Amino acid sequence: MKKVFQCFISTILTLGLLFGPGFFYNPAIIRDPQIWVVVLASVIMFSTQPEISKSDIFNSSDQYSMLGIMLMGIVVTNITVIEFGVFKKVNNSLSFINIIGLLMISGGLIFRIHAINVLGKYFSNAAEIKDKHQLFEGNIYSVIRHPSYTGAISSIIGTILWLNSRQTLPISMCLVFLAYFHRITQEEKILSLHFGEKYREYCKRTGALLPKLRSLVFLSMKLPEKK
Repeated sequence: MKKVFQCFISTILTLGLLFGPGFFYNPAIIRDPQIWVVVLASVIMFSTQPEISKSDIFNSSDQYSMLGIMLMGIVVTNITVIEFGVFKKVNNSLSFINIIGLLMISGGLIFRIHAINVLGKYFSNAAEIKDKHQLFEGNIYSVIRHPSYTGAISSIIGTILWLNSRQTLPISMCLVFLAYFHRITQEEKILSLHFGEKYREYCKRTGALLPKLRSLVFLSMKLPEKK
């Protein structure tokens, strides 16, 4: 029931964020399919996210990194849609950049959902150590340490391109970088303290957001284990 309530609230907030500022500048965008694609993507993002508690958001142990990501999302969404509302002419044909953006949104969502499902009970909204926490190094985590963030960042950048918000792209990218850099820094500090040398070795052979070349080579050359 809490999950349904979270999805409902997130949908209402998404509609408010998308239509609030943009509608002020261009009421016609409410009829634009591009906006409704972003609404759908946002609902999928929130509905597949584990339940977010107040302690997750206001968590001082990880320097409020979850709060930072949420604030970044609100600001980037607002400035992206404001630009869309100011410059968009309804029913314009889609450009190549728009299509790339749509592919990044859908691909990012699929990648993020897969990363969350693979990690299972060890996935956390806050950067923290869970009871009987184990370092998972299988599946996509064998080459990337934070694939859920990779998927989220892809979706955010894809949204900017999908809405053709090029003027605000630089500031949006800076905000995305700062929010996720802070989050990853805090998370890796906590994991390194808990797992010690094992985690540091894991970091050497994997990339934070993208695979290292040697990780891909190792993965392709890995021999099957004896049964």
